[in-house]
Formats: sequence, C-alpha cells, structure tokens
Amino acid sequence: MNLHRRSQRQQIQLDALNQKSKQQVLSINEQWQQAKITSLLYKNAAIPLLEALLEREPSHIAGEWVVKILSDNDKLGRAIRKVSSTAIYRYHF
Repeated sequence: MNLHRRSQRQQIQLDALNQKSKQQVLSINEQWQQAKITSLLYKNAAIPLLEALLEREPSHIAGEWVVKILSDNDKLGRAIRKVSSTAIYRYHF
C-alpha cells in the first residue's frame, strides 16, 4: 500500500474515533489507536491524547515511549528520535 493511501485510511480511522469520542468514552484500545494515528499524522498534537491515555492507564508502555519520543523537552525523546524513531514506531505500531 502506498504512503498516500495509508495516510488516507488512517485519517478515516482517526475521524471515526474522534467522532465516537464526542459521543462516549473510548476504550483503552480505542484511545491508544486515536493517539497512535494522531502521532503518525500530526506528531505533537498527539501528546494531550497520550497524556489522557496514561492518566487512565499509567502502565501503558507504548504510550509512555511515544510521549517521550514526541516531547521536545525530553532528552531521552530527542536521543531516541535521532537514533531509531523509525524502528520504535515500526515495533509498536
């Protein structure tokens, strides 16, 4: 699947999750999917979603890592982005 088509599919999924979140509380998995897709499409816009996820599920390790990767103020996040952000995204997504 080409990158454009994948991005379109992700945007459709994100729109559906955003709409659903206006009507009801998302499950942890849905909240993770919403944050994950947002991070892939809009980078730092996902940080508030990830923080909300971690408030509900503090042991969500993938959520913690993505917050660290996206956070400009976090030294570990900057180091990970420099070295292997692509590998980490592929592993968790």
